[in-house]
Amino acid sequence: MKGKQYIRGLLSLGTAATLLMAMSIPASAADATDDIYLPYLYSYGTNGMPTGQLYDQTQSADYWTDLQKFTVSGTKPISRTYTGLLPQHLLTPDQTDIANIQNTVTGTNTTPSSGIVTNNVWPSYNYMPDPGGVTVDRYTYHTGTGTYLDYNPFGFAQDQLPTKAELGDAENAFTIFGDLKSSESDDSTTVGDYTSGAPIDLTFSLNATAFKRYFNANTMLGLRMGTPTEEQAENYADTKLIKADAQIALTVDIPEGVTVSDPLPQATLTGLPGFTATTSLTDNGSKLLVNIRMDNHGGIEKIRDRVTEVNSLDLSNVQVSITGLSVADDASTESPITIRGTAAGIYDQARANSEEELTSNTDNGDRTYMFFAAKQSDEGRDAGADAAKPNQISYTFNVTEPEPTVVDPWKIEPEASDPADCADNPYVKTATTEGVTYTVTDSKGNALTADSQGRYNYQYGDTVTVTATANDGYAFPEGTTATRTFTAQKAESCNTNNSGNNGNSGTPETPKGDDTTSNNKPAAKPTKKPHAEKSLARTGSALAMPVAAGIMLAIAGIALTVVNKKRESADR
Repeated sequence: MKGKQYIRGLLSLGTAATLLMAMSIPASAADATDDIYLPYLYSYGTNGMPTGQLYDQTQSADYWTDLQKFTVSGTKPISRTYTGLLPQHLLTPDQTDIANIQNTVTGTNTTPSSGIVTNNVWPSYNYMPDPGGVTVDRYTYHTGTGTYLDYNPFGFAQDQLPTKAELGDAENAFTIFGDLKSSESDDSTTVGDYTSGAPIDLTFSLNATAFKRYFNANTMLGLRMGTPTEEQAENYADTKLIKADAQIALTVDIPEGVTVSDPLPQATLTGLPGFTATTSLTDNGSKLLVNIRMDNHGGIEKIRDRVTEVNSLDLSNVQVSITGLSVADDASTESPITIRGTAAGIYDQARANSEEELTSNTDNGDRTYMFFAAKQSDEGRDAGADAAKPNQISYTFNVTEPEPTVVDPWKIEPEASDPADCADNPYVKTATTEGVTYTVTDSKGNALTADSQGRYNYQYGDTVTVTATANDGYAFPEGTTATRTFTAQKAESCNTNNSGNNGNSGTPETPKGDDTTSNNKPAAKPTKKPHAEKSLARTGSALAMPVAAGIMLAIAGIALTVVNKKRESADR
């Protein structure tokens, strides 16, 4: 029952019934105000009379679209202005290229809508001039009845027209569905993962197949009104003219954590030939608007040609690819980001017997202004969406830390010097490695400062530790030791007779404990083996003592040999 408000627009009511309804709405509404609302914005009793307005409730309840107030006026059968709710960014009836044509029944049945009101109970059959259901039959497929209902000069197949069951459940049968996903993914339910600065390329799609059957049903209604003869039906299809305008408006919210390119993001339309997409920012830059307009808006053609054009379209997967959005550099990684989307459209047409009737300011044209608000399809629903808002079109993604660049901090080992004569201080000098920060501390934990030559000088007999820290965005190979230690000889071991040449006598020592990474960064998988620890050669007095001892032992050996030889000679 809730979808029957959709059919009110499709059913072209008899003048007497329309007048009755138009006059009864403000008089019978339980909470009538100065505004006279279009019929879909009233609730109705079982007798078909309005019991209250739904304007305020609809404004607050429709979370899947953003609504604006609009009015529609006419002169037949009475002069009156009606108020309605329409998705934002759509052309209102007085803004389209059909605005010169007055609504012939004061707007009560020429503004059909889908996806706006979901809880309205509308006893459509109560207002049909033929309670037996003949008016409903004017929308559906027939053959073999032996009546005017069999006339089908457009050649519609049975599945191109709605059934009576669908007309009774129009909200479900004629809903337009939308979906928003990453252009890089085939699964629109997936929550994406992006790093800061990464582009967010989106695909907005619509399944608007319901519109073609909606359009065909309205066409058959116009043909079958007045119970035409077969000749009259053929003449209608061959000579009737139609003037049309159409538009689709897609919006994509720009939440915190998402940035917009300069120049503006681009939109590429596929699946809807004869339309052009343009982009702009709206709502103080908080939304990206993709406006899709029919190229030949306001053009006049034969109704048969128009029917052929509409039915040649595959409206099951109209797509708009959007580029130019990206993750902000400072986007939070703590919670998902959801991009909300809306999709809505209008199709405004007027039928008449001559071009003059369609170009002049007249009320002779048979005008219908159709509009819709799309809802999220079940099969593509965003896994990160609010479960309490199943109709909301959205795309959700996480902002993750980028994969770190793996660097070896010891690809070039620190330079170490331990002068043999103690004339100069021992020192270490670190390498320059992209993504790595080196710090040097003495045995007491004091941080050392490099001199003008990049050397970290320290005292004899002391030990210094070089610590490598991975910068943001970098990591060390798994198993990498983050420190190197160097110990200089004690002062009393210096060779004061040495010429003073420096020698590499610092000795790296293996650090104790599990210190494979620094700054709590996860270790990356190994890309190369850690360098083996090196023992630098020692020079100076530390070597002089064992050399002198060796010489003395050699002299003692020679002396002992001479003594033995003398004894041997004496014994002879």
